[in-house]
This record gives sequence, C-alpha cells and structure tokens, in this order.
Amino acid sequence: MKKLEQKKKLRFWVGDRTSKPKDIHKNCILIATTNPEGRHGMGLANIAHRFWGAEYYVGRGLSGQSYLLVTKNLTKNYFEEATGITYSRYGIRSLTKQQLSDNIEELFEVSRSMPTKSFILAYKRGDSNLNGYSSEELIELFTSKAKSETPSNIIFHESWKAYFQRKNHEK
Repeated sequence: MKKLEQKKKLRFWVGDRTSKPKDIHKNCILIATTNPEGRHGMGLANIAHRFWGAEYYVGRGLSGQSYLLVTKNLTKNYFEEATGITYSRYGIRSLTKQQLSDNIEELFEVSRSMPTKSFILAYKRGDSNLNGYSSEELIELFTSKAKSETPSNIIFHESWKAYFQRKNHEK
C-alpha cells in the first residue's frame, strides 16, 4: 500500500486590523516586518512596538509578543551585530529576495520551536508594503517550494484563501 503524503493545512485569521493582544488569545505572536536597527516608526513595526511589546532597537526575532522579521534596511552600510550582516543597500527593496527568504526560514525555525504559539502574519492581499515588495511576492516567499514547509502555526489573513486555493489547483 502506497503511503499518502499529507500536507499540513494552512490556517487563516479574520479581521480588518491587527488588534491589541488583550483582544486576541494570549498565545498569539504578531509577525511584524521591520528593519535591522529596530526603529519601529511606521506600519506594522510601530503597531508591534506600541501594542505588542516589541522593544525599540531590537530588529530581529522575538520581542514582547512580536516576532520581528527584517524586510528593509534604513541606513547605508548598516552592520547588524546579531548576524554579522552589513547591508550595503537601503530604502525600498534594500534586502534581496534571498535575504528575505533566509529571514523567513529563521522565523520558521522559531515557530517550530514554539508549537503552542500562533504566529499571525498580518499581510492582506492587495496591501502595499513599506519594504517595496508586494504582499503577493512576500507570500510567495512564505510558501515557496525552495524552502521548508510553512509551519502550521503560521496564520495567514483570510484574504489569501482564494489565492492558495487557485495555486493548489494549478499544480
């Protein structure tokens, strides 16, 4: 008898905005895109700082009830001590897709080590992003076959359901 390969089912959250953590289950962690300097002045990084406990000047990994995912660099030739990376580019699309993919893989490792936590990915279909990549490009990096399987505790926004259904039928 042939062993059937089982895929983990993607999970989704519903809503118009990311709430304060007291409004969401205490085991949720907000995935906030930010910069390696941890200057959380705009967008989701600012929400993570103000409401989810992300510390200013922490640019990568767990901080408060947030996971800080580096997707943009703000300062030319910034040296990130934690990784030893020097970012020669800055501003829009300052990280390559390979760097983004590596950072997402790092997130996957952390989420797998914390299976009782739900990691909320706030990207909504059609939204623009401060890092210069479209939401669709970023979701592709989260689900690319070139990387390990997306952990089941990464939760996507419901606006991606139809996209994933179409993508699975194209195979």
